[in-house]
Amino acid sequence: MPNKNEPPDNKNVELVIENIFGNPPNWLVRWGIFAIFLFLLACIAVASFVRYPDKLVLDIEIVSESPPVEILSKISGTIDSIYITDKQYAKKGEIVLQFSSTTNPKDWDLLNRFFYDFESIRATKDYLSLKLPESLKLGELSSDYANLRQLFSEFQSYLRQYYVFKKINAIENEIVYTEKLNHSIKIQQKYYTDEVDLVEKDYTRSKKLQQDSLISEVDKEKSQARLLQELRQAENFTASRINNDIKVQQLYTQINELKEDRAKGILSRIFDIQQIIDQIEAKYQAWEAQFVYRSPVDGIVSFNKINSYNQFAKTDEILFVLIPDVQASLIAFGNLNLKSSGSLNVGQKVIIDIENYPTAQFGSIEGKVKDYSIIPNNGSYLVTISLPQVLKTSQGKVLPQRQRMKGVAAIYTQEYNLLQRIFHNLNKATG
Repeated sequence: MPNKNEPPDNKNVELVIENIFGNPPNWLVRWGIFAIFLFLLACIAVASFVRYPDKLVLDIEIVSESPPVEILSKISGTIDSIYITDKQYAKKGEIVLQFSSTTNPKDWDLLNRFFYDFESIRATKDYLSLKLPESLKLGELSSDYANLRQLFSEFQSYLRQYYVFKKINAIENEIVYTEKLNHSIKIQQKYYTDEVDLVEKDYTRSKKLQQDSLISEVDKEKSQARLLQELRQAENFTASRINNDIKVQQLYTQINELKEDRAKGILSRIFDIQQIIDQIEAKYQAWEAQFVYRSPVDGIVSFNKINSYNQFAKTDEILFVLIPDVQASLIAFGNLNLKSSGSLNVGQKVIIDIENYPTAQFGSIEGKVKDYSIIPNNGSYLVTISLPQVLKTSQGKVLPQRQRMKGVAAIYTQEYNLLQRIFHNLNKATG
């Protein structure tokens, strides 16, 4: 009888194990296969329901649709005056700074006021009361300013020349006297007509008496000669009136010619002065474009290197940046590699992680693809991404709106489930 405390024979143990696994029970096999089938079915179901999109990743920069405007120096020179301090609000057209120059802007303002007054005058006599500013410091414009002073002085002297009006007044008096003379001749002609009628009646009587042989032929002819003389004198009255009427018309023509010549002289001188004004304004605009720098829009002025007068600035150096004061929408720009752009479409969702704002702490910002360039440049497309007016992250935090914030954007393209991706990878591997 074997001892129970003895260890079992190794051969016996192997036989027992072989009997157990070599002939498993039928119920265990069936339930095992069923469990594996359920597991595979669950994996397929999960793989068909779990979907996630492809992502196109690119670096972006956030700006507003009205981006900051960099004002560059057009000359090399010394800053003479700064009228707007850093972070101060400036209206459109307001002078921010000015370079040193021999032209005094205040003197230019005086001259510009004269230009406005000169061009606003409608009555010729008002030019006499207009005064041109003197002793102005206009630098390169000094020679043109001197020409303007000379022309304007000659123009006012021309306006003060009253000999034309005296001549016109004399002619008008002559017209009055001539018309009075004509009136007198008209009265005389009336009286003379009555006298002619009497002479004509006397001739008629003489003619009848001669026919009756009461007077001689000589007496009748004397009566006829007197009648003809009176008729001729009556015609002289008419001719005198006609000549006087012609003279009056000629005098009026002289007046019109004098007035026209004076008007032409005035217009010619005004034209010459206006040409000088236009020339000065054009030269000043060219000077101002180089020496005076204004705010292009309403906004905040930001200085970087240039922040005080007497500083030297080089050509194309940034003088200041103007941040527009508008509620413009924020947009992001980025370049997407040409090879990754096949699935890019407008309206696709974009998730942006902003630099200096860790995603784990602040969250991400959501946007949409607004547009992209039609033609690639240097192997990439320029993608425009629209952003919300307020930069509120996925964690509910609002980020400050700073110009040119940088970040990484992920554009979510077409979604695929796990099965589609598995088969796609298999086809790719076997193809």
